[in-house]
Amino acid sequence: TGIYFSEYLVDQKQQGNPQRFGNVGPIHPNSLIYQHDTKIGYALISYVTVANTLGIPSTTPFTIFGEYVVCNVNENEIYIPIKDPWNSDGYLSSTANYVVIEQKTDEGEHKTGKVTVFNAKTGQLMQHVQLPPEGKILLFDNYPDKLFYLTGTDGNFQSIQVSLNVVTPVATLIDTLIALTNQSYQQNLIGDKNFARDLTKKLDEAKKHLTKKHASTKDSVKCAKEVRKFQKKVNEVYEETIEKEKKHEHHKEKFVTIEGWKFLYYNAQYILDRLPAIKKEDEVEEEQ
Repeated sequence: TGIYFSEYLVDQKQQGNPQRFGNVGPIHPNSLIYQHDTKIGYALISYVTVANTLGIPSTTPFTIFGEYVVCNVNENEIYIPIKDPWNSDGYLSSTANYVVIEQKTDEGEHKTGKVTVFNAKTGQLMQHVQLPPEGKILLFDNYPDKLFYLTGTDGNFQSIQVSLNVVTPVATLIDTLIALTNQSYQQNLIGDKNFARDLTKKLDEAKKHLTKKHASTKDSVKCAKEVRKFQKKVNEVYEETIEKEKKHEHHKEKFVTIEGWKFLYYNAQYILDRLPAIKKEDEVEEEQ
């Protein structure tokens, strides 16, 4: 398993031997692999697995688990994978500095207008952008830090510009996750009210550490610990929910559906990727 590229020798009109890149392989034996984009010696690859092939209960058979990988073909290396559990299309900016991911509906028939920009090399989330649905993403070589989004029909087109080098502050990402938590509760993706309130409290505490006057690296670590508590609690209740569903037990109190888990778990991880790493011994202390 893994990613292989073959060099085509133009002068000899023949293909060279396949060469393996890094140690990244399929998430699951039934994973599908796609090549989304190529730019100046770089390739954007994704592995995709559908939930029902993993035996995971879901309200829709199209629930996706996946990740994007940027391959630097010239240097024979791969960059840090970008986890993306939604049905999506991926793009590389002209200089391959940014990965742009455009979310689609679960069935893949429509574009939602939700666009996420990542640092191609570090895999870190830079920004979320909500654009009108059903548009078209355009990336041009002479505008390496710009995304153009074309919307409209019948000759009535509008072009929206997005600066790719904008980095959303972590505190703002936490606010977004709080909003997603409340939204998940309102849409019955998580339950119950006390559980949802407990989750948002953890995020409120995380933001306090980050936004206090003269915040230091230690405060950023404290923030990361609170976000990690949030993520672990979401995962814990999600696993309990799966076990109950396997036993055909009804959700009586708190629960997390697979759709709610994806929203909350992965967006928490995007925040953790922007914060200082938590030492293993610190995590052990928190659990005791």
